[in-house]
Amino acid sequence: MTGPRYTGPDLRWELTRGRARLVPPPLRKPVRSATVALRSRGLTKDDILLGGFPKSGSTWLRFVLVELFTGESASSFADVNILSPDLGEHRGASPVSNGGRLIKTHEAYGSIRATRASSLYVVRDPRDVALSLFHYLKRRGAHEVQMDDFIEAFSRGRVLPYGAWQSHVLGWITASHRRPNVAVLRYEDLLTDGTEALQAALSRLGLEFTPDQVRSAMSNNTADAMRSKELATPEKAFREGHSSIPFVRRAASEQWRTEMLPSNQAKIEAAFNEGLRACGYVID
Repeated sequence: MTGPRYTGPDLRWELTRGRARLVPPPLRKPVRSATVALRSRGLTKDDILLGGFPKSGSTWLRFVLVELFTGESASSFADVNILSPDLGEHRGASPVSNGGRLIKTHEAYGSIRATRASSLYVVRDPRDVALSLFHYLKRRGAHEVQMDDFIEAFSRGRVLPYGAWQSHVLGWITASHRRPNVAVLRYEDLLTDGTEALQAALSRLGLEFTPDQVRSAMSNNTADAMRSKELATPEKAFREGHSSIPFVRRAASEQWRTEMLPSNQAKIEAAFNEGLRACGYVID
């Protein structure tokens, strides 16, 4: 038995600001699938995909990995975009120390073809993801809705074109159970014991670094360092919107306990119960 028809906000195509609006709704999914397949062409077994649902810590991890694989510290977001491009912009990217390219993606695992590439996927508590995403999309000018409406849309997978948080996370976790070249890493573990957690994830992929190398890369990319790098980035490198809202916020865990109404917490917990448990997150 299905529930009442959802009539709340649908923000998924606000982000594209153009061409996607010209695609009729019934065709958006197949068109997007074909687009992602096209973007993923040319991946090789030496490439490394850094995946994650948006606002899960993949940008922070991207800076850390760039330093590990290149020996250089990216001084701004513009620099890291060159050293670690988005999926679809990777064909001309320079190889890193293992001979492959370091490529960022927010796509669901099943939508990416040529899975010979190694993949490191970072997951974050969806309650914190929702808070961070709310402010980030406001910065981009993608919405002007209230938090309650945003959480309603988020819990139904109607905020981004990548699907709902739970299906996204479970897809990558399932892949990690089936393929040795896919590793999953929790954002919260990076905060508490980052060196050990990251080193173990990379080792699973056959990428060996010493604890000192990992520790140095992480210490050079703390939250304060990331804020400095954001200030060093030309505004045009970010999307349009409210530039007064920072990209790097608190870089902490369990912010939802103090910043989210219990009713909104419950909404996310009900929608993503399976995913929360699969990742080991507490449900009050």
